[in-house]
Amino acid sequence: MNLFYLRYFVTLAHVKHYTKAAQQLCITQPSLSHAIAQMEKELGKQLLVRGTHRIELTSEGMLLRRRAEELLDLA
Repeated sequence: MNLFYLRYFVTLAHVKHYTKAAQQLCITQPSLSHAIAQMEKELGKQLLVRGTHRIELTSEGMLLRRRAEELLDLA
């Protein structure tokens, strides 16, 4: 995991939509999806519940969002 992935996750957590988050981050949607999947794999936790039009954070995702925001503020 790296700071880029944390930034991607925080943006997605706020926007709650893959395509819109990817546009804000100036990356492709598949790149964002890959980064989030890689984070979930590394952590061994599901961070998001994916719906047809929106995503919601799991309890682990909410915790990571708070911690990631703190880390990004420090970086």
